[in-house]
Amino acid sequence: MTDASPMLNVRVSSSELDILAFAAGQAGTSPDDYVRRKAIEAAEIDVLEYRLVTIPAADWENFAAWVNSPVKYVPALAQTYDRRSRTAEPPSPRPLAAADDRYAFDCGRDSLNQWFWRHAWENQEARVSGTHVICDTATGEVIGYVALAASQIERARLPEPEPSDRPDPVPALVLGQLAVDRRYQRKGYGRSLALFAMMAAVRFAEDIGCFCMFTHPLDDGVRVFFSHLGFETLPYDPRRCMAVRIGDLRQSGF
Repeated sequence: MTDASPMLNVRVSSSELDILAFAAGQAGTSPDDYVRRKAIEAAEIDVLEYRLVTIPAADWENFAAWVNSPVKYVPALAQTYDRRSRTAEPPSPRPLAAADDRYAFDCGRDSLNQWFWRHAWENQEARVSGTHVICDTATGEVIGYVALAASQIERARLPEPEPSDRPDPVPALVLGQLAVDRRYQRKGYGRSLALFAMMAAVRFAEDIGCFCMFTHPLDDGVRVFFSHLGFETLPYDPRRCMAVRIGDLRQSGF
């Protein structure tokens, strides 16, 4: 049986190969697997940091019709909100603090670990994004985190000079990162962090103005998780991010 998986060929110098071989040996793997893992990790971090959604110009009118369509009651959103009153509430998320032990956190996905270890506090201090954490009340360990940032959805630029009536971007929030430590997974913490983000989006919309919140699922499992919460695939987005409209959140009880 042949392997039909796509392949990439990467040319490196002999000195670069020596470095890769040494690093792979330290990690207990082959250079090929080491490069694959590190490339995927870096790509996932870039995807999660992507704060601009671009809709093809040919689809913008249809997208605008979706933006302006009547708000609707979404049963999955209502169930997500209602469940918070019927289950034991975990500790409330709070802003990430400098004293939090980020390096003890391990969710099992390298990109989400690396972002939390290396970028979460730096972004927090620079006000680039806001990270909130749930911590164990007994040990202080970080159970999980969620990061939000301002964003927008815009129409792709046309090849000819831009007309003066180019449509305004649609203001949005991006739920960039959400992860739960391995030891606390499958206990409802991920849903609690997502619920916190959805409620924060509603407050942000009331105070400043925001049409929707979107996120970039890294795989089908993450896509199913957000679908169960009430997110939908953003219409006409080639990257198939998932979004929830603020009006639909309000209509569904938030």
